[in-house]
Amino acid sequence: MRENLAKEKELLEQLEEANATDRQEADPKAKGKGAKGGVAKTPEEIKAEIEQLLSVEMSGWVLMDFPRTINQAKLLENVLTGFKSLTDLPKSKERTNFEVWSKFADPLTSPEDKLTNEIQPQRSFFD
Repeated sequence: MRENLAKEKELLEQLEEANATDRQEADPKAKGKGAKGGVAKTPEEIKAEIEQLLSVEMSGWVLMDFPRTINQAKLLENVLTGFKSLTDLPKSKERTNFEVWSKFADPLTSPEDKLTNEIQPQRSFFD
């Protein structure tokens, strides 16, 4: 990008010099020589180079100020790649039951084999 800006600045200077040279050639009383060492380009050639330099082929896009939240970032990733984090997927019934069960029991205790991880209704002490 910086190279293009430097090239554009150089071409604009050349264009200015070429226009000044054309004015001097039109004015027979003006003193001075043509382009500094090398082949002089016509203003049309320089303008064509500038236009070619400025005509950038656009590919892709830029999102500004998006995403702002983690949920927006997850949504964007899901739309672009189809990826969904395991933490964003709905929990299975077994997992939900285990989480509720672990609030009542010590998670380090192993349940008996006959248990199905279903929470059985308990009689309340207040009944």
